Amino acid sequence: MPSPAASEKIEDQLKAAVQTAERLGRFNHRRMDALEALADFYVQQGRLLEAEPLRLQFLAAKEKIYGPEHQCLAHPMAGLSRDYETMGRFAEAEAVLLLALKIHERDAVQNSVQVAQDLESLARIIARRGRAEEADIHMKRARKITRIVFGEDNASMGRVLLAQGDLETAGGRPAAARAHFEKALDIFRRSLGERHAETATVWVRLGHLEKAQGRAIEAESLYQRALGVHERTEGAWGLSAAFDLLHLGVLYLAEGRPRRALKALERALAIRENLLGPGHPQVAETLGPLAEAHAAIHRFERAEAGFLRAWEIYERTYGPESPDLFRTQSGLAALYFERACYEEADRLLTHLLRAAERSYHPRHPMVRAALTNLMISYETQDRGEEAEGMRRRLSESGPVSAQAA
Repeated sequence: MPSPAASEKIEDQLKAAVQTAERLGRFNHRRMDALEALADFYVQQGRLLEAEPLRLQFLAAKEKIYGPEHQCLAHPMAGLSRDYETMGRFAEAEAVLLLALKIHERDAVQNSVQVAQDLESLARIIARRGRAEEADIHMKRARKITRIVFGEDNASMGRVLLAQGDLETAGGRPAAARAHFEKALDIFRRSLGERHAETATVWVRLGHLEKAQGRAIEAESLYQRALGVHERTEGAWGLSAAFDLLHLGVLYLAEGRPRRALKALERALAIRENLLGPGHPQVAETLGPLAEAHAAIHRFERAEAGFLRAWEIYERTYGPESPDLFRTQSGLAALYFERACYEEADRLLTHLLRAAERSYHPRHPMVRAALTNLMISYETQDRGEEAEGMRRRLSESGPVSAQAA
């Protein structure tokens, strides 16, 4: 990743290329190439809101020249779908991906690998929209295609198993998730080696499972193992190491060890700011738990500043419906609640409830968490009637969906 100064220069050059190409007309290849290059730059920078109109212009020009179902549209559509998913715009992500899948399926033999990748992504998006059974069908089909093309022991099958394990984890089925992860681990070890980055990815997933089941020692060992692999392959100040340090910091927070969490999270933040710049979403991803660590040792002003900085980054790069933004706002609301700033907390919690209801189905954990938090806040303030209203809504929404945001 280039330095902030170098990135600014690259951006200026790419914008100039777009302007130059547009003088030749809207539907020429130089303009499309320039639009795609600038969009890809923004995606690399995490600036998805700025990438979106460029991707749409690029797709519109391609469609005008080649027709609405040409093969050349499928790949950029899949990319746009990934952006929408990250931004929390799941309905749009699904709609665009279905168009890409339709194009790839038209010549399923030639495009079988792309079909499997589309199905894997579709399963993940559909699960997030609360349609778990449909998601399982798509994932099983992706796995079947991968088996036919690559066989059972190829790294590609390991990646599908990893994705299937993620789906099982999100669905609250840890035993099934572990089985998929362990099979993926066996494949990666044999095909890529013990010290490969993808092998380390499985250690991280298994660490998440251990953490979720309260086995902190086992989780820490797995995260440390992944960190060791990444430090050997990328160096101690590589981006993969920053991810591992983030996981360790979050684990230490959950264990009630905020000072140890601070050390891991501050190093992760330094890596990401150095390699990605201060305004990248991965920086915001670190700022949230870092703010929680500061709050745990009563550095409330630093905690609030961290949450607000993360909020600004996510809103500017991902937009107002991002799950990452919701988590940041939830953390800030919890901080206000703990400090008895109930007016600020309730305002944020009400905003979160409305935003979650727009993005998710009524039984989704994000919706139920917002309802629960508002109920607790009202009860604390002896606002019994309003608390009872939240309790009724929780009861009416039925059993909770296991799918997390």
